[in-house]
Amino acid sequence: TLKDMTIQNGAGYWGGGIVCVGATVALKDLKITGNTAYGGAGVYGSDANLAFDNVTIQGNNSDNTGGGILAGQSNTDKSVTISIANSMIESNSAYTAVGGIYLWGQDSDSLTVTISNSVFKSNSSPSGSGLTIFEGSFLVEDCIFELNQANEYAAAGGFRRRASGTVRNTLIINNTANLDNAGHNSGGFSVWNGANVDFDHCTFVGNSADYGSGLTVGMAATSTVTNSIFWGNGDDPLALNSFDTTGTALTVSYSNVPGGEDSVSIVGTETSLTWGSGNIDVDPRFVDAENDNYHLLASSHCINGGDPTTFDSD
Repeated sequence: TLKDMTIQNGAGYWGGGIVCVGATVALKDLKITGNTAYGGAGVYGSDANLAFDNVTIQGNNSDNTGGGILAGQSNTDKSVTISIANSMIESNSAYTAVGGIYLWGQDSDSLTVTISNSVFKSNSSPSGSGLTIFEGSFLVEDCIFELNQANEYAAAGGFRRRASGTVRNTLIINNTANLDNAGHNSGGFSVWNGANVDFDHCTFVGNSADYGSGLTVGMAATSTVTNSIFWGNGDDPLALNSFDTTGTALTVSYSNVPGGEDSVSIVGTETSLTWGSGNIDVDPRFVDAENDNYHLLASSHCINGGDPTTFDSD
């Protein structure tokens, strides 16, 4: 266990602040800041089981990938479990990709990720800036992705190459992609290259990109959006892009999407959009969006507008 300390201004090739190889480590009540490395400037983990709780990872910079954390499975005969709770991942950067956290596996069973009650804010890189998960299974819940920036795509983050899981009860707000103005998608999230992701009770507000500003699904990936709100994400908050593959699919139901089905941008012919039951197109009536209060007023038509077979405290 590493506990109750600040780790700052370190430098290395893999891991400027902390390096964990083949270990099981609990990291609690830490601040990891101002570190630099080629990869994993804040924390680097290889075949390591890591549990973060109340950790601030701030202002770290990678010359390649994973400004905040770079961790996952290096050897195929080992499986890796990573949990992140009650933590802040803020203002980290990377030169090549993923300014915040990049977690990787070798196949669908190699990596298990749980992220809860954490904030990804103001991370920057060319792509996948807040969080990227490559392979493995995951649950992201009760999190906030805010003000992340990508020169290209996936400012809030991306799920790739058979990554499979759920994003639940999460805010994706004011993230910006396509800073290079070269036609890139996904100011919010990208689901790509065979990944399969469910979004449930999520709120996408104020994200921007050339298209698919809230969410883009592509390259044989699949995604389901349920009980969610899209607002202020431009003219095409959702997008499908086959990218010369087959099997790309998106299902949307019991969600608030301005412009309805016509607002979904479709690139390529080998895609499938299922516009399910219960979708609406109304002002969600947030309590005070200008001050980041995205709870709903009592008069909102989104209240009790979700899937009647599910239950939520709101």
